[in-house]
This record gives sequence, C-alpha cells and structure tokens, in this order.
Amino acid sequence: MTMDMSSPRNGSGSDASSSTEDGPTPLVGYTVKPRKDHLLQRRYFPSKIGGSPAWLDPELLPAGDLTCDNCDQPLTFLAQVYSPGENDAAFHRTIYVFACRSCPGSFRALRSQLPWNNVYYAPIPASEDDTTVDDDLVTSRSCSLCGLPRDVAECDGQGVHVACRRALESRWKLQIDEFGLSIEECDEEMTDSEGDVSESDLVGDESHLLEEYQRKDDMMDDSEVEAFEELCPEIDADDEAHKDFEMLAKANPGHVIYYCRGGEPMWLTSMGKQP
Repeated sequence: MTMDMSSPRNGSGSDASSSTEDGPTPLVGYTVKPRKDHLLQRRYFPSKIGGSPAWLDPELLPAGDLTCDNCDQPLTFLAQVYSPGENDAAFHRTIYVFACRSCPGSFRALRSQLPWNNVYYAPIPASEDDTTVDDDLVTSRSCSLCGLPRDVAECDGQGVHVACRRALESRWKLQIDEFGLSIEECDEEMTDSEGDVSESDLVGDESHLLEEYQRKDDMMDDSEVEAFEELCPEIDADDEAHKDFEMLAKANPGHVIYYCRGGEPMWLTSMGKQP
C-alpha cells in the first residue's frame, strides 16, 4: 500500500492510519523525488522530509511551540506525515516533527487538523497541472529562510529571522534537503522471528552498519559517529527491543520513518525506554 501525495478524496490515496482486525497497521516511509516539485505544496497534502513545512492550516501557525526548551533557539523542521482522520471534524490531519540541531534529544511533534469542509481546500482535489508555487497566506507569516512562523524569533525588516540571517552568513545550512515520502505497509517479516531474518545476524551488526553508512559520501558528522559508537557497546545481545528494531530495519531496508497510529513505539533499545 502506497500513500498517494494527492488528497484521499479522489479515491487514489491511502490512509496513514489504516488498521486491520488485529489492530493498527504499522507503516514505513521511504524518501522519493516527487514526479513534479510542486506536488509538495500544501494543497496536495504531502508527506515529506526537509525543506519548509507544508502547513495544513496556513493561518494558524504554531509559533509558540517551535523553540527549544533547552537553548530557546528555533527548531529545525524534520518531516511531516499526512494521516487523515476518521471523522469529518479531523478529516485532514498532518503530523509535524521538529528538532534542535544544538541540543541532542530535543524534539517536538505537533498535529494540525481541519474538517473536510473548510475555507482552504475545495472538495475537489487540486489538479496536478496547477504548478503554482506562490502561497501568500504562508509566505506573509513565515521566515523565507527556514520556513518557520515569523513569530518564533526576532525578525529583521524583511520578515526574516535574525538568527537565520546570521546562520546563513556563517554558511550554516538552515534546512534539510527536501524529499517526498512514499508511505507503505511495514513488511510482516519484522514480527516473524522464524522468518528469513536470522536473529543471530542482528545484534552485534552495528559496527558493520556504521561502516557502510560512513562510506555513503561521509553522511555522518562527528556527533553522530560519537553517539553511535557510545551506544553500540552498551546494547546487550538479549535486548528484545533492539532485536525488534533491527528486524524492522532489515525487513524494510532504506525506510526513514516508522508510523503506527494507535500502536506502540519502535524503540532502538530497552535502555531509556519509556514506560
């Protein structure tokens, strides 16, 4: 099952909150280049990572929730997942995830929702032939460099966050590269310990995975390498949470998001696991 980037009202999209008789269906997301760049605009209800947020509600922006609790600096947009609701009052529903680049472990997840009948989106899905990218409702309220609401931080006379302007002058990358997300059902092998994935190949394989990842154009920075190396020796071979995590990764190679509405989190390890 793949989630279409267009509205579910046309019958071609799939619900990111799908479920079966056995409970909610886990979903995974893979990065993809959209067929056309403009399909990541908010009128197409995209799931995506990086770039600027495609705000579902273009006027009610969450300014007060987008600064880090530790350093009080604006957060960076990571990803959003379109997960339509099951009732008319929350027909359109998007989950946004933000993080602080300076404070490890500082994340924020927010939800935005709109009824099916609203002032922003017509009942008829937007045509993919409409290549319009101008969005005055959003641009008049957002920093043009980071995409966050202007009210998040101090702005200059052009409506740009002063902190973003300074970061740009220091050649600091303000946004993550933008990609669409293809949402699919999680491979069932992740829960089958007797399947093709051998548990003996799982725990202890982190060093090999790290070496492979580092070879990919030096994608990991020093802080990521340090965190990975600190964590690996502490993971016990009998850590059930980590076994499940590695089985998920091996059964669904390349996925960047795991999502299960109404389900349980997929923990990397039992260490620090929340009750």
